[in-house]
Amino acid sequence: MKIFIILVLVFVVSCSGGNGPWEMDDEDKERIELDVMDEEDEDRTDEDRVDEVDVIYDEDEVGNQDEVGDQDEVEEDKTEDEVDDVDNEPEPEVFPECINYSSPVSSTVLKNGDLTEISGIAVSYKNPGLIWVHNDSGGEAALFAIGFDGTVVAKLTLDGLTNVDWEALSLNPCGMKDCLYIGDIGDNSFVRDDYSIIKVEEPLITASGTTQEIVSTDWWRYPISYEDGKKNSEALAIDADGAIYIFTKQIGSTDVYKIDTLLEEDNEFKKIGSIDTGIQVPGYPDEAQPSLVTGADINRNGTRLLLRTYGIYTTDNDGIREFAFSKGNFEEIFTFSPIMVPEGKDMQGETVGYNPFSGGYVHISEFYHKVVDFDQNIWVVDCND
Repeated sequence: MKIFIILVLVFVVSCSGGNGPWEMDDEDKERIELDVMDEEDEDRTDEDRVDEVDVIYDEDEVGNQDEVGDQDEVEEDKTEDEVDDVDNEPEPEVFPECINYSSPVSSTVLKNGDLTEISGIAVSYKNPGLIWVHNDSGGEAALFAIGFDGTVVAKLTLDGLTNVDWEALSLNPCGMKDCLYIGDIGDNSFVRDDYSIIKVEEPLITASGTTQEIVSTDWWRYPISYEDGKKNSEALAIDADGAIYIFTKQIGSTDVYKIDTLLEEDNEFKKIGSIDTGIQVPGYPDEAQPSLVTGADINRNGTRLLLRTYGIYTTDNDGIREFAFSKGNFEEIFTFSPIMVPEGKDMQGETVGYNPFSGGYVHISEFYHKVVDFDQNIWVVDCND
């Protein structure tokens, strides 16, 4: 068709009688091209047009399908990566627990003049073989790391603090580290308005053959109060989820107070229940009644609580009881009965702490030669399973 039109034009030009050859300007060229396209379009059938549209659509769809396929591969890779991340997450560490406890064994007799009024204890996990202790009111604002043989390996002084009445110690994870929590919560006369919990990161102790002196200003002091007034307490424990419990020191029972987490200020503990701890025993002064709670600890699994009382002087197996509960359900201690667990012969016993390596526990009395002569021991109780 295009050839025919060109021949016609040539014929017309040749017959036009012009003086020279004819040259098409741009406008003429564009008009001819449009005419040719129109003629070609007229020759196409509707079926041809549909086929051309289908070809264009199919090409676009193939491109989209390629994109979808790429996205599917990305999503599949992402899903596999997420699964891998879940699979690679470390399993929570499970610490040993005893079904039956062995008889208490004294690892040593303490006769260190710097440790005569021990009122807080925590068995280290970061520093195997060491026990952290501190003295109560009037003592230095310091923690001592001692071996099971009684040797003072390190002294951690908290510079800028005062030991008003430190009565409890707990060792628990704080992020990826372990921290020592000191309960400055003693108040025999109910006159204080400055109760607090002090937190300091546990240092790594290196063997040197001499006492390692550590001075720290990197500590946190959290002021605390109780929802119903002043309390006297010597026992504090921290659960695996970070909740903190305080146990009051009163004849015949202990009130239990809780806070979920510590803030810089306004840490008000709420009462969550009470536990019977015994009767008032004739012949004992009120300040030394066997039912008075003086220490507590929760194991690192968050499934058991040790509760320490003075107990009867110079006898055993009457001053430490253990509560079992399911993880995350601490308040089951108010419905399940505890069992009395082995205790070495103590006088003025004030401390108890789980051993994360054995599943057993350790306890130490406050000091020696107070009422009658007796030895201040580090009592070790392991499993007898």
